[in-house]
Amino acid sequence: MTPVRRKRMTHLKILVLDDEQLVQWYLGRALKMDGHEVMTAGNVQDASAKLSSEEVDVLVADLKMPGETGTELPGKMDIRGKKPKVIVCSAFVTADIIDKAY
Repeated sequence: MTPVRRKRMTHLKILVLDDEQLVQWYLGRALKMDGHEVMTAGNVQDASAKLSSEEVDVLVADLKMPGETGTELPGKMDIRGKKPKVIVCSAFVTADIIDKAY
């Protein structure tokens, strides 16, 4: 039996925005194991500060957080360099949240 080879993805710089430290750790670890450079932020203010000083390829943002949510950040980003791709995720979903995401 021939082993399956995974196609190597491009090395990306990723910012994980989540108010749960365990989620930051888990996603960060999984992404680092795949060869990506990962930064984390626990709130929109920290993420915004990092995005204003660092160029990021991908932003993984939690949708439901205390204060500002992950969906509000892309419109407020003071971006250095290119605009990152945004992935919004949540463990809590309602019809209203889905409407806001689209």
